[in-house]
Amino acid sequence: MPFKRHKIFKSGVHNPAKGKKVWPVDDVKDLLTKTKEHSPELIPYTFRHPKNNLPVFGFARRDEIEGHDDDGEFVLTAQPSEFALPWIDGLKQLGTDMVSIGIGKLGEIVHIGFTDSPSVDGLGAAFEA
Repeated sequence: MPFKRHKIFKSGVHNPAKGKKVWPVDDVKDLLTKTKEHSPELIPYTFRHPKNNLPVFGFARRDEIEGHDDDGEFVLTAQPSEFALPWIDGLKQLGTDMVSIGIGKLGEIVHIGFTDSPSVDGLGAAFEA
């Protein structure tokens, strides 16, 4: 695959627009379990957080979402696939190449949204320059 695995979520203090929230390690591990059980096989990459998960720029395979311990935090990573290559430069130019996940009613990841203001600091850009 031409893309590197990248961080999409982690435990710790998040700074969403609605106020700070703490995600304990066990809750992020539970999010990973619920994603494996309830997310679609192909989790779409979208622009920001649309309720209909559109437009779709590419996908991450549900079974390739992984979690690991990283300096006391639990980090989820994705492996992009089937991605529309021309969109990468556009997202970078707009400064919207950082990611923020959408979580569904069952506690699963429903999309990975490209944004300029993710709720989780320190994840970095989805694609390298």
